[in-house]
Amino acid sequence: MYRTLTLENQEGIFTLILNQPHNRNALSYEMAEEFERAIAQLTQEQQARGLILTGRGRAFCAGEISTVSFQSSPGRQWNCSPG
Repeated sequence: MYRTLTLENQEGIFTLILNQPHNRNALSYEMAEEFERAIAQLTQEQQARGLILTGRGRAFCAGEISTVSFQSSPGRQWNCSPG
């Protein structure tokens, strides 16, 4: 479902893993898009009780990939509240 992330569920506790250890999980445009889709998916999960955010490998996240430039649209925000 995702190329740069892994989403696991254990009894309603979801773990979202940044899964690009070869670049220390640096945030790319693709990862940002997948992250947004994963959060949207979680807001629809009736059984979701919590979220753990972590990174695979030696680093959680090394920042943004410097060759990639992206911004959210003006006024765009995430709504992570259920319902």
